[in-house]
Amino acid sequence: MTYQLVLQFPLSDASAGDFDRLLMIENELELALRGKHQVQGHDIGSDEINLFIHTSDPNEAFELVKSTLSAKDLATLLVAFKEIKGDQYSVIWPDNYKDEFTIK
Repeated sequence: MTYQLVLQFPLSDASAGDFDRLLMIENELELALRGKHQVQGHDIGSDEINLFIHTSDPNEAFELVKSTLSAKDLATLLVAFKEIKGDQYSVIWPDNYKDEFTIK
């Protein structure tokens, strides 16, 4: 695996509901990625939730991710990837995103 794919969701209120939602999505992704791409964990920042996936093909992994998420999740989701040993992210979702991707 040469890339880290990051799924970034907004944090609504840092409640137990956010954490439960994170665990549910993480479990669904582990099933959807079928061992070809590996969920590597998560973190909860000041205003975001990040899920980390190691993959050899970020675009393929994201296509599988999209099939598991609701339209509501996709509407607020940011997705970027970088080489595992790198530090420069490339945003792949949403298509029209122009700002710099950061993990806070």
